[in-house]
Amino acid sequence: MDLTRTAALADPATEAGQAALVEIFRAYFDNVCAASDAMRRATAPEDVRAQAHRAKGASGIVGAVGLAALFADLEVRAAAGESVTRDVFDQIDAQLAALRRTITAWLGRDLQ
Repeated sequence: MDLTRTAALADPATEAGQAALVEIFRAYFDNVCAASDAMRRATAPEDVRAQAHRAKGASGIVGAVGLAALFADLEVRAAAGESVTRDVFDQIDAQLAALRRTITAWLGRDLQ
């Protein structure tokens, strides 16, 4: 997690900034979880590529550099026509859960 990118979105030291970050991260998790679900259901590599691109961009904006790199790799693999195995999606789910815990602890607020 690159908190310098995240802090550029809103000031976590203020109440208003924390509230804004909570909303930003709620939207981020909704967006990326939806993209991940769509990738799991996709029947064509192009659909996986498009969703990976979407999730990569969102991850980069909030500073989730590890997930951005994972989605970038997935985007390249899908563009090459490679199929994606279940363990890749399990890894995404695990990283998303860990990120949610990290952000919740950092902000001191529940993101659910």
